[in-house]
Amino acid sequence: MNYELAKKLKDAGFPQDIQKERIVWYTAQGNEVVIDKEMVGDVLSDARVSIHKSQNRDDVYVPSLSELLDACPNDGPQLIKGVGGNYYAEFIDHTFMPYKRTHLITNCKTPEEAVAKLWLELKKEQK
Repeated sequence: MNYELAKKLKDAGFPQDIQKERIVWYTAQGNEVVIDKEMVGDVLSDARVSIHKSQNRDDVYVPSLSELLDACPNDGPQLIKGVGGNYYAEFIDHTFMPYKRTHLITNCKTPEEAVAKLWLELKKEQK
């Protein structure tokens, strides 16, 4: 996921969670930073506190695919790997019969990108 998409998620209210086993974020300058508990062990909890205190307001958290899917409404998001390796995401509203397919997101390079864009579309609809 690139900085611009991660920033859109943050601006739309996606949680900026630094309490995970592995955290990825972009600095305001667009530099990717990764901290993995397996790599740094017990130092991670201290690093989290330091990171949190030093984060610039424009620093953004990069959520995992599972975090993105969990943030979408239950029983609706669908992720597809299409021909040519592109990813597609859509929301299927099960409250309609037959089911209503909405918010088709196409031609994404990664599953994270597809679901992040789907989450942003669903969030817009809530407003």
